[in-house]
Amino acid sequence: MTQDLSPDICEVFTLPLSGAATIPWRYLAIAEHSADWLADGEYLGAAVIGIDIAIWPEGDVLENTGTVTPLRAPPEEATHMRLWRKTTARQPYLAPPAATGVEKSLDRHTLLLQEAVWWLERSLRSTTLQPPFVPGDAGALLMWDGDMFVAGPDGTDIAEASENATIARVAADQAAQFNRGPLFNDLAALLADSTMTYAVSEAQVLPGQIVMTRAPGFSYRVAAAGAVNHQLVTAGGVKLYVIPFEPARAFPSQAAAGGDTATITALEAIGPLHVDLQGGSYQTTLAAGSLANTYSGGRLYARNHLNRPIRVKTRAPYSEGEILRSGRKSPIISFRGKRGLHLGTSIPAQGGTVDSYPAQIASILGCEIVNMSFGSSHVYCLPLAQINPSGVQAQILSLSMTNADVAAGLALYGAGSVFDPAKAPLHAQAQTVEARIRAPWQAAPFDFVVLDHAHNDQFQAAGTLTPPNWAISGVTIGAQTTIHAPGHSFAVDEAAMIRVTGIAGLDYACGRVEAVAGDYVTIAYDSAGLAGAFTAGVITRLDRSTIFGGWDFVIAYNRNCALRYGAGASEPVFILATAPSEFSSLAAQPGIWAANSAVLEYGEARGFAVFDAAVAMRMKLEDQPVYFEDGTHATSYASRRVIANIWCEWLQGGVVPTINPDHYLIRARPNEPVPDQALLCWSDMDKGMVPVAERMAAWSVLASESFDASFAGWTTGGTPPVIAGGPQGNALRVQAAAGAQSYLTRALAFSSGVRAEFDLLLPATVGLVASGSSTAINVVTIGDGVIHTGLQLVITTTEVRLRALVRGESGNPATQVTGTATRLPLAAGRLYRVRLDAVRESAPGKADGRALVSLDGDLMASPLVIPDSTRADDTLLAIGIASNNTTLGAFTAWISNLAVETRERQTPVSGAIPAAAVLNVVDGMIVGWTL
Repeated sequence: MTQDLSPDICEVFTLPLSGAATIPWRYLAIAEHSADWLADGEYLGAAVIGIDIAIWPEGDVLENTGTVTPLRAPPEEATHMRLWRKTTARQPYLAPPAATGVEKSLDRHTLLLQEAVWWLERSLRSTTLQPPFVPGDAGALLMWDGDMFVAGPDGTDIAEASENATIARVAADQAAQFNRGPLFNDLAALLADSTMTYAVSEAQVLPGQIVMTRAPGFSYRVAAAGAVNHQLVTAGGVKLYVIPFEPARAFPSQAAAGGDTATITALEAIGPLHVDLQGGSYQTTLAAGSLANTYSGGRLYARNHLNRPIRVKTRAPYSEGEILRSGRKSPIISFRGKRGLHLGTSIPAQGGTVDSYPAQIASILGCEIVNMSFGSSHVYCLPLAQINPSGVQAQILSLSMTNADVAAGLALYGAGSVFDPAKAPLHAQAQTVEARIRAPWQAAPFDFVVLDHAHNDQFQAAGTLTPPNWAISGVTIGAQTTIHAPGHSFAVDEAAMIRVTGIAGLDYACGRVEAVAGDYVTIAYDSAGLAGAFTAGVITRLDRSTIFGGWDFVIAYNRNCALRYGAGASEPVFILATAPSEFSSLAAQPGIWAANSAVLEYGEARGFAVFDAAVAMRMKLEDQPVYFEDGTHATSYASRRVIANIWCEWLQGGVVPTINPDHYLIRARPNEPVPDQALLCWSDMDKGMVPVAERMAAWSVLASESFDASFAGWTTGGTPPVIAGGPQGNALRVQAAAGAQSYLTRALAFSSGVRAEFDLLLPATVGLVASGSSTAINVVTIGDGVIHTGLQLVITTTEVRLRALVRGESGNPATQVTGTATRLPLAAGRLYRVRLDAVRESAPGKADGRALVSLDGDLMASPLVIPDSTRADDTLLAIGIASNNTTLGAFTAWISNLAVETRERQTPVSGAIPAAAVLNVVDGMIVGWTL
């Protein structure tokens, strides 16, 4: 609040627009005030006391203070309000005591006199003793100069001033229209500016105002002071939005078809140039073939030869050859006969040794691939301090983890932790570099190594491509290797890689740092027995918690294995791969793209070949459930074949996958050569080509049993099975205590081929045997008094697995496990369709018998050879718990919808066929004739 005049003359107060203001009170009632709205001293209009402004207290008082409060919003442009008194004349106060009334009356008249003099001094008639004022020029206006009236402008002056004001206003409008706003030499000068400000001043900038640079001509829009989505900010705190160059947006766009013809014509005249349509849609009547510019980032419709609108193909402003290519061509052209190690996640692990895409690649290219991929595994290795000892095991399924890391983790966290070896089958010791890399190298050297872990490295930082290193002054070999590296900064639990000369087999040695003593670093690497004398070397610290550090460790470890176990072979070729899809769990996963980018960057920096599988697969989210059926994995043979085909196309330099000659025209049983000019056919049983010397006839049904009525035709054994309503409806329930049996048998006249197919459901699959024990029970057997072929349930503490058994040369059944760990463990409460196919050998010693097992229609493994030279036709089928479950507790299985079939071998006729013979032809093969 400010007071314009001293209180002893006449109070005039300038008050703020909000909040209560305190003023001196001078015997005035509310009606004896007047109020105005002001805009920086300019009068806007009168305010109404009691509506616009409240004054309190009211009434005549000798001396007091009062408050003034705005009651509602003032005019938008108002900055202050003004309040003054206007005392009214009243009769003397008669209320006792009389002296008080007289004093109040005198005070009021004094106020009236003050106000009269105040207004008189501001009237056109001066009360000073100067002579009356007479203007020198006719028509001149009067002006108050603060003391007296003087001559002001005449009509001519006013007209000229009005004209000048109009000119100034037009100039200001033109300046506002054409002024380009603040202009700086370049971007650096703009960012360094501290002059522009949001505050009211000559350098004030307002939101929406344009700021530009001379070179190279960038434009920016001023953001609001409170903006959070701005791109730049100056040294003075002014926030800016970047305005992209939009040549097409420089012209108005019309909605009607062809309405943008003038715009496109103008752009074509400016060109040739690249036009970024910035998401817009443009229509032109120009011919599509006449356009010289390139257009992208939107839609452009031009006319075809029939004058109909067609969409013009958009083009990037650069050619494909200007793009830095991702990955590299395959470093190997011919893979036939080579041996490779594939290290990856659950995606390449799907299908195991049977038909995972690494297995299919090996089959197509005629090479051998040892697939050491494992579900949930990753390259990075977390420090022990970051491990949750009671957390999920996936955190330690690290490809760069060593046995020493596991031992340190077990010592730190103890039994029952994630490092406990009792946690089979995912125990930590099975995931170390010793288990997944060194052991396969010790078996035989590799020509190439594939690293296919990008999908599971998606949550880790990339790390550095230039890890710190120190010169080595000396090496002490032994069960652990001690390095003398002056000035190092290693700590226990970190990882080290050494490059040395002079000691054969020690180069590229990797290990966990076990101890640090001054300039000495001891790593868990067994160098005992290595020969030679150290001459020079470097030790490097590898941060295995990052992608780059983990890959450096794994690749160095493979290189060291090649030196120690390669039997003179050269260093393997390393092939890196991105994840085949940037989607997982049916959602986009930005981390996969980031990990893929890190793999590409790593390969580029280290000079390794990288197969950019994600680019080659060209996946969109809509494609994911087709090619990766569960949202993450290729769970079928067909989808894994797609991945294998795309891999093979790259591995062969871009050639369509070739046919492996081993698959065709060569017998599946190489011990029996194909006779010259013999006809061949495909054998489902052999999974290969066989001579058309014999064939299997069609299947004939021996028994079909739904087990929903009785056991007619069957003989019970052990604890009698019962027919009851099971989870899948009426079914056969076989139930036995420990050491007991529960099964059915039936005499059947089998021929050369046999088949048993049925539904199987297990209510429980975990905790059926004591810890540390396992057992196998026969669920189906086919034979002639002894078992020739059959199926067993192998039961451990954590799962129930299915395997086949066949009879060997000795006459005793020999079990052979079918399938892989990822395919065969049975789930509790799930209904499976199980099928066993077998064919006995055609002659003693021929060893052409085969057995196949399928689960839900999916073949579990390659055929099992039946080399039984004494085998006769089978005569007996048993189903249920057909063997003593000696270590098994109470066990229950549900069996239903049993189908048993047989078929005969057929041999084509030989010799001359009479001309009048009527041929007996089965599936294109002559098996006899009649005359």
